[in-house]
Amino acid sequence: MEGGKIMNFKISVKIAFVIILSVILVGLIFIINDKTGKRAHIYDPLMLSDYVIENESKTCDNKEEFLYEDDDYKYYLPCSSSYDIYLQWTDGAKDLIKDALNNRKVNISSLIEHGLKVKKHEK
Repeated sequence: MEGGKIMNFKISVKIAFVIILSVILVGLIFIINDKTGKRAHIYDPLMLSDYVIENESKTCDNKEEFLYEDDDYKYYLPCSSSYDIYLQWTDGAKDLIKDALNNRKVNISSLIEHGLKVKKHEK
């Protein structure tokens, strides 16, 4: 009977070790991805409302890309990735960010409020 308790304890210790190791590895993956991935520099995925900004780009070339202009400013993406950034609407529709801006489905201030990272230059 006591041998069974020892065996159960050893199994429990092994399971706990595997779980702790898995949590550490997943944490390291997130840290490494955050340090090497460029998505965090383009948008904040935690800002949700009537649409979510989705970036399907895998890398950032650090070349500014013109996105939009108003009376006072020109707005640039920090990476040339406008063809990889979509707006996913709550109704399931999906638009390229430039198309949504050009078709006036969204405005630049709303995109910035939703977490889009842009560089703003005076005209």
